[in-house]
Amino acid sequence: MTDTALDTAPGDMPDNPPAPRFFFYMSLVLLTLVLAGFSKTFYLRAFFEQEPFLADAFMTRELYVHGSVMTAWFVLLAVQTSLIGRRAYRMHKMLGVAGLVLAVAMIATGIPVITGFAPRLIAAGLEADMVLPVISVLIWFDILALVAFGLLVALAIAFRQTGAVHKRLMMMASITFMLPATFRIVNGFAPDWPAMPIALVVSVLLLAAMAAHDLHSLRKLHPATLFGGSLVAALTALGFAIGASGAGQGFVAGML
Repeated sequence: MTDTALDTAPGDMPDNPPAPRFFFYMSLVLLTLVLAGFSKTFYLRAFFEQEPFLADAFMTRELYVHGSVMTAWFVLLAVQTSLIGRRAYRMHKMLGVAGLVLAVAMIATGIPVITGFAPRLIAAGLEADMVLPVISVLIWFDILALVAFGLLVALAIAFRQTGAVHKRLMMMASITFMLPATFRIVNGFAPDWPAMPIALVVSVLLLAAMAAHDLHSLRKLHPATLFGGSLVAALTALGFAIGASGAGQGFVAGML
């Protein structure tokens, strides 16, 4: 979340009006979705009755570490966008180092969580033949979401001297994790509703909000928004396609 350009003259700052706080509000929406989505199974799990396969034995150290890192990322995203809204560019730049560390930690801690997901479910008593089609899609989505996140963050850091590109890529990178969060909101609080379709719609709406902001403030789509949104959408679709395929399910079966 570094942005050297934000330490330059005010004339270099992109699209201040008419919505200078848009990215701060977006970061709050993402943070709220994460907190709500993982409230029952992570943040407030002691206050909710868990499904048998989500008992305490399911919650490994890797899950707690990854969940803590993910929370820190979205909190920092809100702090960083708030600092930009207040034009505290030097502080934003200093905290960018923490953003880089958290981005690396998100990927490093996400890998064992993904590879251990299927074995944890089987160890919890679920039968492989019953859960394989579902967990294959979830695992492949998570794999490609992690790839999208890493690529978008790397590009955002590479373009840190161009604030308009940097902030859009960082926001798109963060949106990659919204489908799991929204899925858990629906599944946890309205289990009779179609969780996956709703989660997909929410993700599309978040991407649409980014596009609408560009059209309102720039009268066109910013290339970073177009690229980031296309990448997130393409890898999401690819994750579902591979996860539903025989080859994709065979790969996941090899993890069991």
